[in-house]
Amino acid sequence: MHRLIALAVLAVAATWVRIAIAGRARPAPPGDTVAVFGAPVVDGRPSRELAGRLDYAAELWKERRAPEILCLGGDDGPAAMRTHLLSRGVPAEALRVDGGSHSTRDEIGALRRLAPGRRVLAVSSPYHMLRIASEARRQGVSLATCPPPVGRVTLSSATRLRQTAREVVALWWYALTPPLRDQAFDSIVTKTETGAFRWGSFKGRDTNE
Repeated sequence: MHRLIALAVLAVAATWVRIAIAGRARPAPPGDTVAVFGAPVVDGRPSRELAGRLDYAAELWKERRAPEILCLGGDDGPAAMRTHLLSRGVPAEALRVDGGSHSTRDEIGALRRLAPGRRVLAVSSPYHMLRIASEARRQGVSLATCPPPVGRVTLSSATRLRQTAREVVALWWYALTPPLRDQAFDSIVTKTETGAFRWGSFKGRDTNE
């Protein structure tokens, strides 16, 4: 029993370290599409975390890293993302939206459909990068992860701790389930605007489950 507990602790610690390494800021390579992964939208406007992702995507576009930005998520989230990017000076012709995704797994599937053969720059929060890269490999999608500096999307260390703990669970769930719509996970954990946990279904919400 003690050996199993020790192995579980080591697995969690190793995953935590991998999340931290994958989330380190790095120069973005040139690409064809900047793909922004969804996060909560509040009263029709991007949350602080999502706004930080969008602002970074706008910077990559202005630096000519890629000629277009693809907004991913569910329901009204991508429309709010598009409005935010327009306010940051990105022209309408450089923007695409897809509102059919309610999980990271869905969003990778959307990239497989919408950007086949393109050099994709994936923009999301640093804690999210490892799951994006892992799921992309499972679905055969080639992309480069491009996290913004952590302070631009998350203010407090307590929030970062909660987000990383949640991500450890999500990573192991994705690794142990096939690349189909993860309905079981959808019904277990939903991230609130603060990054905390609550029970229930997140269908219809724009999150990173």
